[in-house]
Amino acid sequence: MEKGYRQVTAKPDPFLDMLRHGNAVISAFKTHRMQNDMAARLLDKDGRLKPFRTWMRDVKDIASHYTVRWLRTEYDTAILRAHEAAAWRQARQEADVLPNLRWMPTTSASPDVIHKAFWSMKLTLPVNHPFWKKHRPQDRWGCKCSIMQTDEPVTGLKGLEKADRIKPVPGLDNNPADDGMVFGKSHPYFTKAYPGAEEAVEKVIMQSRRAEIKIKARKFLNTVLVNESYGKPITLSVGGIKEWVNQPHKHYIKKNELLLSIDEVIRSAHYIGSGKDKHNKSITMHLFETQINNEKSWIVVREMNDGVSRLHSISDSKEILKFIEKRNE
Repeated sequence: MEKGYRQVTAKPDPFLDMLRHGNAVISAFKTHRMQNDMAARLLDKDGRLKPFRTWMRDVKDIASHYTVRWLRTEYDTAILRAHEAAAWRQARQEADVLPNLRWMPTTSASPDVIHKAFWSMKLTLPVNHPFWKKHRPQDRWGCKCSIMQTDEPVTGLKGLEKADRIKPVPGLDNNPADDGMVFGKSHPYFTKAYPGAEEAVEKVIMQSRRAEIKIKARKFLNTVLVNESYGKPITLSVGGIKEWVNQPHKHYIKKNELLLSIDEVIRSAHYIGSGKDKHNKSITMHLFETQINNEKSWIVVREMNDGVSRLHSISDSKEILKFIEKRNE
């Protein structure tokens, strides 16, 4: 997936994180579906647990379906759709210079008959034409068509009425350039998921992202965090990172994401004041107000007995304000 996107742009791009997240979500739904399909065959027709060798034989077709037959198709499609996502984003950015898109011929040995109608007539339409909401390269399995930016004249849709009525296949009807999902929510992994799949996937994704953030946030371990109103250098420790990501919060995911730009978060936060730390009265606690989803949260910085100020955690509970003894003017 990332390989396909990088073929178009090598620049650092937050959108790549969206693609990674979308890929992680579909992978987790797929795994949940496969595990439950296999678990459903643990018992024989009389409700007795099958011997391991029998069960392995009975789930061989499931394993083959998910990890052999479909895996290559999904891999190739994910790369192509990531590539096209980058192309779409670039086309939108450059629409003032190259306002139109042309549907380019497939490189597949077995062209899709519907798509062939589009590229045979060199279909060319404006970047924001409604047609592109309904049809795009890679909206059918095995498609290897592409788009090309151009300033050549628009061709229109005359003669394509029948082809225009054909819908994309489920799971490929979204534009990854919009939502970062190489496979859309209409994919059977989503629509035919087992009960509880969404909660299970959310937990897996959250745990995975939390681990990733804990690693990435270490780049700030040797960085001095500065807040002009506070006036003292603030440091971040491994313990502080762990405390931050483990802290419960109404907006748990976005709270954790703040760690990846913690230097700017601290710089722009409003310093409120100080008081005794609620866990250790010998330590001074300093509070900084910030916002997550337009709601207030309070960053906790501990000033240790040796005078060092360390980032500790963040809270969305107003109860923490009662520990303020000295307010910042």
